[in-house]
Amino acid sequence: MSSSLNINDVVSRVAKKKNEWAELPPEKKLELLDRLMDNLEENCEQLQAASIIKRDGEGNSSSSPSYASLEPQYLSALQNSSSCVHWLHSSMLLSNWLGIIREYFDSVVKTGAPPAPLEVKEAPTPEGKPQRYFVKVGPKGLLHTTLVTCGSMELLVEGPIEQEMIHQRPPGLTAILGAGNFDGPVDLLTSLFIENKVCVYKMSPFNAGLLDPLSKLFAPLLDADYCAFIFGGAEEGAALLQHPEVCKWYMTGRTDSLNGMRREEFLDLVRMYIEDIYYVGCYYPDFAKRMESYKQQLIDMGRKPEEFEVSETFSPCCGEVPLDTENTIEAFLPAAVQYTNNKVHGGLSVSISVRPSTPAEEKVVEEAISNLNYGAVQINTDTKLSIAFPSLVWGGCPGSTIYDLNSGIGFIGNCFGIKRPLKSVIRAPFLNFTQM
Repeated sequence: MSSSLNINDVVSRVAKKKNEWAELPPEKKLELLDRLMDNLEENCEQLQAASIIKRDGEGNSSSSPSYASLEPQYLSALQNSSSCVHWLHSSMLLSNWLGIIREYFDSVVKTGAPPAPLEVKEAPTPEGKPQRYFVKVGPKGLLHTTLVTCGSMELLVEGPIEQEMIHQRPPGLTAILGAGNFDGPVDLLTSLFIENKVCVYKMSPFNAGLLDPLSKLFAPLLDADYCAFIFGGAEEGAALLQHPEVCKWYMTGRTDSLNGMRREEFLDLVRMYIEDIYYVGCYYPDFAKRMESYKQQLIDMGRKPEEFEVSETFSPCCGEVPLDTENTIEAFLPAAVQYTNNKVHGGLSVSISVRPSTPAEEKVVEEAISNLNYGAVQINTDTKLSIAFPSLVWGGCPGSTIYDLNSGIGFIGNCFGIKRPLKSVIRAPFLNFTQM
């Protein structure tokens, strides 16, 4: 545990470097990014191993009840699958962020400007509001193109398309209360390379085993006092947030999603797949306990399906609420958007499973993307995929206040400096890579 006195010393030490960091030329930051990528290559296996132990325990023996009766060969296959899942939100997550942020600094060094959007097109815009646009920022390269199965990565932007030089943002110090569910501290990268601010990162107690590989990875930044890791509980977190040198702070949000089809057939398919598969892991370390607790509350106690609306499980639980509409995309999707905006708590990220086949259906999908009050909208893919790409944004839907936080205020990401982003949009085909 870190004392308040120690936190004060750490914050003061890092704060002394805020102007030096902010004035560091793009060429020097590009060199630092290359060193971080080299360090990630050297330490990625240790980081992934720590991620696996944190969730699945020593020896990769999952705490999930579904593992208990497996034969050895099937257990081994599922452990390998679980390892891949943990790689996606540890080493691969950091690799994505470092590589895409590097695109910005490489472009600035070579051309004097940020990378230009790949495509811009008008988006549905509410009456009386400035024109909205879909700004395509990816994918680039084989890996990211595969992740979205030749789909697209976009920002929904309000007003004219403008970009800023993020490395010229004013100096400062960010306090970060790290989440326990992600093993790649992308909020640290946001503070340093996107907000241009030094930072102090309080690690979650869940992440104690990650300190060694992360310290090796970020050694060039830690050694120069551009950032620092600390541990502690609520008292230490409060001391960090309230320090007079802190000008910005990052915390975490939440998520919910909704989908529908012909009800009984759809639910039968869901039940069949749930019964036939074994879960391969979850990025929340105590997910097995959460699932059992939620089952007790919502099933054994006879709760209504609608109670999924206001209680977040932070584990892979599936809830269904029927909507009384005609069996068409044009009828169902606007009703689903209205229900989700008005009834479901949270505004972080949402996914729509849909395969439009007519211009009218495509128009309804575009309107749904624009109208959903969420910070990230995914079409046919994972609700958390947007956080994997720093060229997108991740955070609660704009409009939250300190008195009504919903899923939080502000974004991380947007490393290409596009002004006035409203949300991230990832589109993928109905059948795609992330469903494998």
